[in-house]
Amino acid sequence: MYIIKNAVKSLSRAKVRSVLICIIVLIISIAACIALSIRESAVKAREDTLEGLSVTATISYDFTSLMRETIGGGGFQKGGGFSGGGSDMLSFQNNSLTLDEYLTYTALLSSGDSYYYTLSASLDTDESFLPYNTEPGDSNTSDDNSTDDSSQQPDDPGGNFGIGGMGRYNLKGDFMLIGYSSDAALTDFINGVNTISEGMMFDTASDELECVVSENLVLWNQAYDIDISVGSYITLINPSNEEESYTLKVVGIFSGDNDSESSVFASTNSSNYIYVSYSALKTIINYSEENAVTVESTSVSGLETSSALTSELSFVYSFASTDSYYAFADGVYDMGLDDGYTVSSTDLENYEKSLEPLNELSSFAQWSLLVVFLVGAVILVVLSIFNIRDRKYEIGVLTAIGMKKSKVACQFMCELFIVTILAILIGAMIGAAVSVPVSNALLEDRIESNESTASTVSNRFGRDTDMTGRPSQNGEISMPDAANIDTNNLLNRTGGSVSYFSNVSYSTDLNVILELIGIGLLLTIVSSLTAVVSIMRYEPLKILSNRD
Repeated sequence: MYIIKNAVKSLSRAKVRSVLICIIVLIISIAACIALSIRESAVKAREDTLEGLSVTATISYDFTSLMRETIGGGGFQKGGGFSGGGSDMLSFQNNSLTLDEYLTYTALLSSGDSYYYTLSASLDTDESFLPYNTEPGDSNTSDDNSTDDSSQQPDDPGGNFGIGGMGRYNLKGDFMLIGYSSDAALTDFINGVNTISEGMMFDTASDELECVVSENLVLWNQAYDIDISVGSYITLINPSNEEESYTLKVVGIFSGDNDSESSVFASTNSSNYIYVSYSALKTIINYSEENAVTVESTSVSGLETSSALTSELSFVYSFASTDSYYAFADGVYDMGLDDGYTVSSTDLENYEKSLEPLNELSSFAQWSLLVVFLVGAVILVVLSIFNIRDRKYEIGVLTAIGMKKSKVACQFMCELFIVTILAILIGAMIGAAVSVPVSNALLEDRIESNESTASTVSNRFGRDTDMTGRPSQNGEISMPDAANIDTNNLLNRTGGSVSYFSNVSYSTDLNVILELIGIGLLLTIVSSLTAVVSIMRYEPLKILSNRD
């Protein structure tokens, strides 16, 4: 108690020195409070959002690695085709999981998890109606595709696509027919992107050839006096075989944000999407395969071409929590999934992107705190050295009358600790008041910087950029990605703008206060260390005999 009382008296006698130390520590504590609050906000934002985040995931083959291995092994030849007798090309075509394989992994799903899947195929019009945004005579009909040019014959390894063995078969139509396994798969309708404006949605459990079409498609055809309405029928044909046709009954018309003016092909314009049940589309695909014309290529690749409709299966696993997702992502490999496949979640990827400005700000704040702490500690050490030199005679008197050097050192540490704790408490109150508005202002500036960078990159391209790493659609070989059709975050998945986490609502809490106290103790120890060493080295008789 004597040490504390003496420390308080000493502080009152040296008011200027005490105020100076208090101001320095106050600045450090305010900066520390804001930095720690930003970091705490980032941690809590992640925890709170992930706790209620519904995660969807897909299993896909890593074709990039396969292509790299193929090219690295000399399998790919300039000018088209593969040198390995077609085996490399077949490996590209045969690495997609089947529906039964996807369903095998549903055994890993927990309570509250679910799954759904879609099947997509490209079909053409029989010219009784027009694709949206296509003038009469401009559609990609089978007559246009069925050219007699020898470069398009089935035995041409380059064919219509420039990759061996494809020939004139497997052509792209003007419509994308999409089959949904359940109502849960119709995410655009669940999320409010699309809404049935006339009629009703088809029964996803039925195999009847019933469909819903877009309002844009209906209005486009009305402009040319072509009637498409609820109850009418539309006919689609196989673009590789004009004799193969399918008649579908329109049971509903949907409206929504479904106009893709920048689409390269009519079939990739969402206004030309025709929705059916999975069973209905599977019936069409099965019929097409049973009645397909198959031709074996005469090229060295040895590939076979078929007039059967090609389809793409997209299987989505939905998880109630991130823990379920991570357990699933690990479990599929234990069940035998090849390492060439990857489990990924666009929801988590987009969420991580949304936190980028906040994480960057948190990292910047922590580095700033470290710099402020080091500078402040150096200043306090210098002040302690001058303090010891000015009070050398006092130290000599106290040790001469019998006070142990350790107690003298404790008094000096106690003086600094009292000032530090007082400054930290004041700094915590000021920091708590300004941390939220300062954090939001800094976060807004960080978001503007990110968006400005993205805008600059887009301007350099002269258009919106696709930073997903996929090849741009530039010719007939580019097929629509069916996985993009039925997911929640199409804009982000295709390189669109990211909805950044833009608001910090957390303020200084108990964790921040405890961390500030810890910083105060560390400052006290660091800045007092020089003083303690000096006091331990002083001899009282020498000090008193050399008072000047």
